[in-house]
Amino acid sequence: MKIAKQALDDVGLGGAASRLAGEASHGMQRRVEFAREIMLAPDLLLLDEPHSALDPTAIELVEHIVAGVLERGGAVVLVSHDVDKVAPMVTRTAELKVGTVR
Repeated sequence: MKIAKQALDDVGLGGAASRLAGEASHGMQRRVEFAREIMLAPDLLLLDEPHSALDPTAIELVEHIVAGVLERGGAVVLVSHDVDKVAPMVTRTAELKVGTVR
């Protein structure tokens, strides 16, 4: 339980731990997803449009989570239409265009 509380604190939701999921905004639900990733400490993180509908603070959370995975020697695969936002987090890129990966 302490790990969950710390993860919620890390994403700015420490005061909302008793709130029902149906009462949470979309942004809060995304932050809960980030808290889950912090708790699981995955070796492989797959993110599809990770910056979608996020405020600047939540975007920093995405970058923090990605950095944590990479620091542990893990890998991150990002899929995004917003190359500028993911550029600081990536070391290699591939482009999918008309069904072909380049």
